[in-house]
Amino acid sequence: MILLIIGFSIFTPSDNKTSSPAASISDNTKSEFDKYYIIEKKDNDQTNIRLYIYVSDVSKIKDINQLLVEKYNNDKTKYMSSYYFNKKGIGKTYMDKQVNENISDKEKDRIFKYLIAVYNFNPSNSYEKLEFEQH
Repeated sequence: MILLIIGFSIFTPSDNKTSSPAASISDNTKSEFDKYYIIEKKDNDQTNIRLYIYVSDVSKIKDINQLLVEKYNNDKTKYMSSYYFNKKGIGKTYMDKQVNENISDKEKDRIFKYLIAVYNFNPSNSYEKLEFEQH
């Protein structure tokens, strides 16, 4: 009888285990991806998160994006936008230059070519999209 109880408890799934298809990225994976990106600018208030990110390996963007969503908006209650660049330093001033009327369109176009991908999440309708830019 005791063996039956022990066997049952071993093979019965625990309530503490999560079997979600969107499981979190492991700590090992997080440290692996840390070397591929730098957050150059972060705007984070009560309802919005904006990240401007330099990425050294564009093929890692999807995984980096998932990691950053988990870190900054895991409960998906805030608007979130992430801008990915393949040139270091662009993210620091990108949006300031795009909205500055004193910056020429030629200069705006020149820095736009380094924008590789944009992620947007809207919590009001759960709209979520990671879009790669075509230049």
